[in-house]
Amino acid sequence: MFKKQNKDSSSSKVSMTLARILGDEFSCENSLDNISTTFHHQITEADYFQVGQTIEFMLRNPDMLSTKHQKATALFLVYEMFKSEPLYLNPFADIFVEALEVHSSMSLRIFCSHLANVHTDQGITNASSVLHEMLRKTPKLLVHEFESLSSQSILDVKAFLTGMAIDLESMPLTEKAAISAVIPHPLPQSVSPSSSQQQIAKALECVIPHLGSTINPASFMFRIPPPPFLASDEGNELIWMNPLDTEHKFLFDDSIVSENQSSKSENNNSDNGSLDAPGVSANLRNLLEAAFKNALPNDQLVEIRNELRNVKNTSGLRFCVDHLAALTEHNPIAAVDLLLKVLVSSGAGSEHQMLEFLKALVNIQMSVHSMEVVNRLTNEVELPNEFIQMYISNCIQTCEAIQDKFHQNRLVRLLCVFLQSLIRNKVVNVSDLMVEMQAFCIEFSGIREAAALFRLMKSLDSNSSAVTSTSGDSSNSSSNKQSNNGRS
Repeated sequence: MFKKQNKDSSSSKVSMTLARILGDEFSCENSLDNISTTFHHQITEADYFQVGQTIEFMLRNPDMLSTKHQKATALFLVYEMFKSEPLYLNPFADIFVEALEVHSSMSLRIFCSHLANVHTDQGITNASSVLHEMLRKTPKLLVHEFESLSSQSILDVKAFLTGMAIDLESMPLTEKAAISAVIPHPLPQSVSPSSSQQQIAKALECVIPHLGSTINPASFMFRIPPPPFLASDEGNELIWMNPLDTEHKFLFDDSIVSENQSSKSENNNSDNGSLDAPGVSANLRNLLEAAFKNALPNDQLVEIRNELRNVKNTSGLRFCVDHLAALTEHNPIAAVDLLLKVLVSSGAGSEHQMLEFLKALVNIQMSVHSMEVVNRLTNEVELPNEFIQMYISNCIQTCEAIQDKFHQNRLVRLLCVFLQSLIRNKVVNVSDLMVEMQAFCIEFSGIREAAALFRLMKSLDSNSSAVTSTSGDSSNSSSNKQSNNGRS
């Protein structure tokens, strides 16, 4: 159970982090330096290769990264993970080669040329200094500046391309022929701006486990010997020596998707009785759908609580995962009742469903209601420690990224009071987040609640140190007594 949970949480963490950092809003408001700090704060070095595979997949799918500054941010993150080595030694150097091609935009070609020259002799005085200036600007501003320049601004990338050619020659032919097993849809679907981040995170979470799989045409493609051909003219028989159909392409059948969707709708429409989903009554479903849109009166909230008590199969509540953010903002009490029902449920698939709801709760934008929901849950059930740490980290990052000082100070005060409550109730282990929380308190030391939180952590740290030293002294005194008894 725990191994599966850790594996799912790792993919979820990578997908949510990339969907947030590579989102249109984040890449517009933050400089490359801030993006690098946020990225290294969320992603460990052990996940670099998986992150590189995911970014490569996003760059080759038009509906994942639609703007030029999002693509520039993605290229910068791939460079940032392996920046200690020249760019041609980067495991994902192919995406930089594609970005430098003529059909690519001028801004991306100039941007990649600077990254390719950082480790060259020319880059020591030119590209490195330019890169230092680029780190202070947002990707959107850099793309706007580079787009107005001419092709003469592209630095010489011969050293990078030569290194790539040498590395390509040493690669086995079978490895060259291999392609990714994840093939993009030929018709990219449009994603609405309001829900693009959540949809992209879900898509990445499904794709990440399969990114390492490849298809090698050399392992299964072979030409069937032709049948005997009786030609009236001897010249016509030469066509078997030089066949015309030598080009092989992968074809995607769109009817498969439509058939699956139609079969699902038919199965949903074929359900009879008063239940819209297994174990969920039509009344409860209508109440929850109304709670997604507006704040409900107390009598309807009580009715939702009573209806949830009668639910035996919580799999029917899965339709609430996508609407958990709206339910939390409009009716936090109903959100608490729903989550408690899912978290304490048992049966087949309950663990996976619990992870789905916890991931959706972590992905909700920080607000007073979301902190209220998490605080009430911690008083009722024991939540996974990893979920608590991820939620606190996301809240801290949200506070740090806010540009409006008034709104930022308000959320910092609320978060500090929330963290003090978790610490006093022993819900969170301070030692696991000591460095991050201390840095947060120091950054906002001018706020009274942040200073109080810092003093509380210091007192807990000093108490733990005193207990450790006391236990050490007692053990030393007991050992001395034993040695003296032995001498006597």
